[in-house]
Amino acid sequence: MAVKRPAQSPVGKLRGTATEAAKRFSADAAQRRAAAESPESIILSVKDVQGEYDGGRALETTLGGVRRAITADDLAAFRRNVETLQKSFKGGIRARKVLDMSLPIDRERAGKQIMELTRPGDSCVRANPRSEDPSKDRPHP
Repeated sequence: MAVKRPAQSPVGKLRGTATEAAKRFSADAAQRRAAAESPESIILSVKDVQGEYDGGRALETTLGGVRRAITADDLAAFRRNVETLQKSFKGGIRARKVLDMSLPIDRERAGKQIMELTRPGDSCVRANPRSEDPSKDRPHP
């Protein structure tokens, strides 16, 4: 009698992904802490957000990658940029525009990945990443 094996997950192997995600999260958190503690940090701290912001920092910029005082020329350039954007802004971005701006390789990869998650005759994508048993998949509206 043959042993029945469980069907493969449509999203691939999931073993080890939680550990990898935890390692990446930890590395990201360490990098953010180091950046925030740096004396040259331009990241707002919790105290800054709570209102204990150093007003002197508000008059500095990091344009060009170097912290320096904002000049009248910087403010004039900012004002011109705001006016230019106000004239050309027509509202949000539509899905069609996002697709048009995407790289061909990204569209091709998305097409393959989406096709892997669909079944012939289905009108919606089925995926349940928490379940390795495809029989427990349910349609997502």
